[in-house]
Amino acid sequence: MKMYKCPDCGRTSTSMYCDACGKTIPSQYVTYGAEAGTPSGMAEGTDATNILLEKISRAEERNNELLSAVKKNTKVVAVISIISMVAAVASALFTVLSLISFM
Repeated sequence: MKMYKCPDCGRTSTSMYCDACGKTIPSQYVTYGAEAGTPSGMAEGTDATNILLEKISRAEERNNELLSAVKKNTKVVAVISIISMVAAVASALFTVLSLISFM
């Protein structure tokens, strides 16, 4: 959205005429959106944006914590799986040796 920042009073407007002092704003003072500063009536939107950015930041931190926990748990599960496989092989070997000894 085109915004015009008055060089005299510093307020922003959506038209080429300053709402505060009534002067015409030169075209070199045209900016877009947030670059124009905080227009009157948009302070709540800026605060809401900051709150959302904080929530996103916290969610990213939590996501990273969960990801590292999953990686640690994956390693633990892999070790337990290897131990289970070794136990299964040992059990099968014991069974085979027991059958051979009964023959």
